[in-house]
Formats: sequence, structure tokens, C-alpha cells
Amino acid sequence: GSEMCIRDSNMVALPAEATDIINQLTTITNEYLTQFIGGQLDIDASWGDYAAAYEAAGAAELETMINDAVATARTTYGG
Repeated sequence: GSEMCIRDSNMVALPAEATDIINQLTTITNEYLTQFIGGQLDIDASWGDYAAAYEAAGAAELETMINDAVATARTTYGG
């Protein structure tokens, strides 16, 4: 369907757009962590760039989608 399940029980479902955001955030994190660990980037000097890229990719929107999905599940299934 058009939703992604983040639990096997299908109780919490996210909109399809969440998958794109998750993939972008994963790519950004992998790229920065690889460079931090490998010494190509200084963590202190580049952390702001990493955080900015993460936010620009939709981190806040994803958080809202997750919070909304959890609220819907709680309303629907109790808890």
C-alpha cells in the first residue's frame, strides 16, 4: 500500500513519503560517519554541516509523521 509499517504488528503505519526521508537520512548519516571515523572530517568542525544536511533532508517532517502515526495507533488500538 501507500504506507510503511515500522512494526511487524502493522499498528503504526507511516506515509509513503517517510520511506524517502528515511533513505535520505540514512545516506547522509552514512556519508558523514564514514568521513568522521576515517578522519576526512573533523567532528567538531563539521557537526553543524551534518546537522544542517540532516534537517534539510526532512528530519523534522519525519518526526511529525512518526508522532502522528503513533497518536493514530494509540487512538485506534488503545494504549
